[in-house]
Amino acid sequence: MTTDDRKWIEEMILQLRLRDVRGGAIGDAVAQIESHCALSGESAAEAFGDPRDYARSLDFPAHETEHTDLAGWARVLVPILAGVAALVLVGATAAALRRGADVEVGWGSLVSLAVWIGLVALLVRHTEFFVHRVAVGALAFAVALAVLVLPTILLPETAFTVPAPLAAALTLGLLAYAMIAQRRERHRLVDPVTDPVDGRDRTEPSGRMSRRAQDALMATEWHLVIAAVVIASIAWSVG
Repeated sequence: MTTDDRKWIEEMILQLRLRDVRGGAIGDAVAQIESHCALSGESAAEAFGDPRDYARSLDFPAHETEHTDLAGWARVLVPILAGVAALVLVGATAAALRRGADVEVGWGSLVSLAVWIGLVALLVRHTEFFVHRVAVGALAFAVALAVLVLPTILLPETAFTVPAPLAAALTLGLLAYAMIAQRRERHRLVDPVTDPVDGRDRTEPSGRMSRRAQDALMATEWHLVIAAVVIASIAWSVG
């Protein structure tokens, strides 16, 4: 198949992923498109039109789609928010331990955490919008960073205090939970687009895409730890 056909198929796969279609069913759809193009000599665009419209036109039985319920969303979102909360606490906790004082949790930090929750929910709810509008997504990310920082500047007042050892235990607990929960979800989230005949990954003949996806997910877990260590180190040195 041509490069344009491959790009067409990649776009269709993305659309089906956004519809929560399982990898095996997507593999069947890809195989049918490749077979039709090989027999007819048509390109994928000539035979099936726009890949987004074609993906939306396909119907799949219930067992070939994964409908994420509230519990499913919670399994994905709660570990992310736990990691964010750990990053919010780790700097203040390290500084407090250095000074031998209690951790002061400011109203600004609480507002920032609430904003994070809203941003994550917005991203999940409108994933397709941001996937196809990279410039808008980049601008939204920049605005989000400003919105996250501003509350800590505008609302420096202390909401409550926590003993530093308790805050440290809570921070480590949140960080450990975020890593363990994300690792537990990794195998469920990785769902390769499999060939209906031999089971290989249709998006990469070597079949290594799913392993690379797992490596990427593992990297995000360690990025969280690295970020926490960096923040704690800076806070300790200046605290």
